[in-house]
Amino acid sequence: MNTLKRCVSKTTSCSGCLLYRESKCYWFQPAKVIPQEVMKKGCKLREPKIKEIYENETIAYLIDKFDGEFI
Repeated sequence: MNTLKRCVSKTTSCSGCLLYRESKCYWFQPAKVIPQEVMKKGCKLREPKIKEIYENETIAYLIDKFDGEFI
């Protein structure tokens, strides 16, 4: 029986973006420092590091319950 479930990240902060490194956004040339208020909510240009994962129901529940943040 296949019990895998597709989980999509709800987190949209800059920390989960491929273009984010060392408090800077590399979408811009040269890279720009990201303001703290933007860092928390992300932007429309965000490219997620992991778009989705496939896990069982228990893992999906935990990800949903804690919005993908266990630490």
